[in-house]
Amino acid sequence: MAQQERTLPRLRAELERTPAADVEHFKEAVRPLLQPLARHVRREMAFLRARGDLEGDFPAAGDVVDETLVRAWQELLRRPQGDLGKGTLFRIASR
Repeated sequence: MAQQERTLPRLRAELERTPAADVEHFKEAVRPLLQPLARHVRREMAFLRARGDLEGDFPAAGDVVDETLVRAWQELLRRPQGDLGKGTLFRIASR
């Protein structure tokens, strides 16, 4: 639960420049998806490491989740009526 409540530094900077209603909409959309997203990222990174496509412990799964949320936020700004569901977050994380 603490991970869900934590606001990531880069995302926080993006959100500070945004109307509160838009921020709440984003938080409500991603909050239930954070744990499944983190599991997806860890699984994908383990697969890439096993294949030899990703070496060492960099990037950390939390960094990938952070970047995914920032990109999801930016995508939502470009397409305000866009869907920010599980599939969208997983697609962004897998890039």
